[in-house]
Amino acid sequence: MTKIPRISYNRDVKRVAGSCKRLYNILQCMAAKERKMEYRIADIRQLPRDAESLCRAEAKKRQVERYLSEEAKKRTILGIYTAKQLLAQALGCPAETLELEYTAAGKPYLPGSRQQVSISHSGTRVLCAVQEGPVGADIELLRGFDARLVSKICTLAERAYISGDAVRFFSVWTAKEAYLKLTGLGLAGGMKQVQTADETGLHRWIEGYRLQVFRQEEYVCALVYQE
Repeated sequence: MTKIPRISYNRDVKRVAGSCKRLYNILQCMAAKERKMEYRIADIRQLPRDAESLCRAEAKKRQVERYLSEEAKKRTILGIYTAKQLLAQALGCPAETLELEYTAAGKPYLPGSRQQVSISHSGTRVLCAVQEGPVGADIELLRGFDARLVSKICTLAERAYISGDAVRFFSVWTAKEAYLKLTGLGLAGGMKQVQTADETGLHRWIEGYRLQVFRQEEYVCALVYQE
């Protein structure tokens, strides 16, 4: 008589449960990676050779050929190029297969994708951020500022925080712009309506979105995104 092997149900159940747990952890990591906000800062003085050819369709939509400043042209093209590189990385596809579109307010987006994108430029730098969810980015070159502008765009609490300091002013400015880019409203959304700081410092959150402000050499950068 052939002997039937004994099956250890407890051992098999544990093995299957262990495999399921590992698979669950892998899927969780993949999902977290998809949701993760990624950003990149680029310099127009290091414009990649293939940038113009890769961004030709978007440059035409943005009417880049009409820009009077060569620097402005390079900033726009580099912003598009950086966005497409980040999106290609996030989606796992070649950048040349992607083509950005723009809303009536000028906000870039990738048709048919849940990935969202925000582009900003100032001086010789470009800041781009992407993630699967709302995101806004802004970069500003540190420089002098008009005190009258502070009164125009900042709340009393923000003015108490700024107190004449340029870094603090541009931290508030970029935070406001980044949030308005996230909403898609742009400056039409009203900068003074966005509360970013008080006398104790910058807020960590704006209307439920995470705020991150940092320095990059002589630039101030802000990112607002869904965490």
